[in-house]
Amino acid sequence: MKNVLNEFKQLLASAGYSTSRSQGATSRAPKSEHSGSCTQARARVRASAGSVHKYPRYLKLLFQNGVLLNRSDIFAEDAESRVRLAFEVIAHGMAIASASKRPARHYFSDFMRGYTMFVQLAVA
Repeated sequence: MKNVLNEFKQLLASAGYSTSRSQGATSRAPKSEHSGSCTQARARVRASAGSVHKYPRYLKLLFQNGVLLNRSDIFAEDAESRVRLAFEVIAHGMAIASASKRPARHYFSDFMRGYTMFVQLAVA
């Protein structure tokens, strides 16, 4: 599990995500950088979406709950359906426990983004 999570952090960092623990640290580029290329603009958007520490935490939930046992499980034929089911249950539980009353669908979409992002970056 730890190797997969470290790999995910490295993939996110190389895709332009912030390595800062504070998610807002790179949310806006200085005005002088706004004239950069589209690639630079996309990197700034990715960096503002979160740090390399955010999405691996979501993937870690799958390992902790026994949905995934190793890296190859992530790419198994039925992996996405198992992941969806597990994240629906986890999201529902978090929504009930949430003091902010955030809907389960918000948690679910965040969790799925973490899983799908790993799959996309790992096969690229």
